[in-house]
Amino acid sequence: MILLKLRRETLRFFLQITSSFPYFFTNKARRSAKMKWNELQREEGKLLGVTYHRPPKNDDIKILDLSQTSGFGETVHPDILFIQEGFGNKGWKYLMTITPFPKGIVYFENPEFMVSHDGLNWDIPEGGSSPLIPAPDDWIGYNSDPSLLYDNGILYLIYREVRIEEHQTVINIFMLSSDNGIKWNKPERIVTKTTAPGDEGFLMSQTLLKRGDRYIMWYVDSIKSGFSIFKIEGRDIFNTALPQEIHITGMPENRQPWHIDVVEGDSGKLIMAICVKDKNNKERHAIILADSEDDGNSWQVFGESLEPGDEAFCEKSLYRASLARGEDGRWRLYYSGCDNDGNWFSAVKNISFGT
Repeated sequence: MILLKLRRETLRFFLQITSSFPYFFTNKARRSAKMKWNELQREEGKLLGVTYHRPPKNDDIKILDLSQTSGFGETVHPDILFIQEGFGNKGWKYLMTITPFPKGIVYFENPEFMVSHDGLNWDIPEGGSSPLIPAPDDWIGYNSDPSLLYDNGILYLIYREVRIEEHQTVINIFMLSSDNGIKWNKPERIVTKTTAPGDEGFLMSQTLLKRGDRYIMWYVDSIKSGFSIFKIEGRDIFNTALPQEIHITGMPENRQPWHIDVVEGDSGKLIMAICVKDKNNKERHAIILADSEDDGNSWQVFGESLEPGDEAFCEKSLYRASLARGEDGRWRLYYSGCDNDGNWFSAVKNISFGT
């Protein structure tokens, strides 16, 4: 373990030097530093040995066993779709994208695609890849915040690539598609943004719907006072109008949006699950719900918040949530959370609200 720590600090120093003074090193040397650092992340992740466990109380909550993924069972940021007619050659009714997150190591944060017949027991589809989006090789960063859209027999997966470069951070939103969940086309870039080095709080947690002939995408972005939610739309997702900031009524004063999911409820109403950040405790997040009757331009918070500690397995923080209707018509809330040991798991519970 001592040798591993020594190696980590040596490689960290080499990576910092080559990144801070790139003109003193060849491209080959800078590339080698990044590859060796990523190799170390892989080795350390395999030593974690996370134990999957169930919450000791509250039978309404089920921790999902996702140990088949490349993150050894620790996961974050689930997004789930229910397809009534089934999808793919096995007729899967539940589809999920999620990212591994063992001990919070962002190197493993790369989208997975999983399938289920009941929304409780999940697996990688036979012939599928894990992860679906490969981890960084000769670049530093991660692939986060995946979400799904299903339209006319085609499944779309949207994710956020964060590249940490020498003098800037580049954030790209990519989309890829499949008609069977096994073979996927090459990712295409929807939007890109360049920020200052180390500034990664932009273009976060994108969620996409198609309403009529329009694609609508909501996402969280950094503003002067913290974070806010923005909306873009267009008949072509690759050619949208300028973003507009949306308004939320009823947001608690000490909270701000962090990660989101938008789904369609009854009578054209939209429902948003919002993972909110505590302004007084950056590591603590909770989940609230809001609805909209004007195409997602303004929202009203409703119901009670779901707080860390309410659920036994995630005492430290809750994280991004996803809403999906089950085969019985009831709403399910899928969400992730962090326990006091720094382990990340995902769970599901039934919820009810008047829509």
